[in-house]
Amino acid sequence: MIPLSLRQIADITGGVVRGDDAIVVDEPATLDSRAVEPGGLFVADNVLSHSDPLAQYSAARKADPTLESVTVPLDRGLEVSVVLR
Repeated sequence: MIPLSLRQIADITGGVVRGDDAIVVDEPATLDSRAVEPGGLFVADNVLSHSDPLAQYSAARKADPTLESVTVPLDRGLEVSVVLR
């Protein structure tokens, strides 16, 4: 894993960070939020296309003080979260 800051990831992907862009992701990315380690990133898909069942999920991620999370309006919507150290 190559450690990258959220700012660097946003620059590479053409994204925008709303929050602390100096947070470093230095653990693997995963689709299973139960398996992610501090410094790791996890992604939930379809959060906009299935907004009724997943709105509560997105709100909980954004309210969790151990995470930095953002909803990305790409395709059907991604919720991208980094576990803070």
